[in-house]
Amino acid sequence: MYHASQEGTQVLQRKVTHDPATGLANRSSFYEQLRLRTDDAIAHGSHVGVMVARVNPYRQEVMMELAKRLAKECREGDFLARLSVDEFGVILSVAGRRTIVQSQVLRFRQAATSEPVLLPDGGKVDLTMLVGSALFPEDSKAISELVAMARKSE
Repeated sequence: MYHASQEGTQVLQRKVTHDPATGLANRSSFYEQLRLRTDDAIAHGSHVGVMVARVNPYRQEVMMELAKRLAKECREGDFLARLSVDEFGVILSVAGRRTIVQSQVLRFRQAATSEPVLLPDGGKVDLTMLVGSALFPEDSKAISELVAMARKSE
């Protein structure tokens, strides 16, 4: 009985912290992880990079494929999440300088948009992805402002 109860709790926890369509972490998990990482950066005098990518056109099949492409590009320590219906966020584990963050953003953009997305009906979708980034603590010391800065720099 205990095992069944524990398993039910794990399922519920996953539903609360993950996007059901892509399996990625959701917005609340992203912000929690960003808070932890910025706290760590303050304690160690380091940086945190944030990337936000908005996708056009929005289709569920496109978002699922894009989630796979972005996940392939993540380095150990990166944190990928679905922030909204048409938006992904990545907390970058390597972010010592703005130029490093910008090169990672370019790498993510190229991987995501270099080939059209093939749809189940055989069609293809060429997508565009607006990508922006911000660097903690230079751009902002507040988490919500940091993400807003990344969105503005698209």
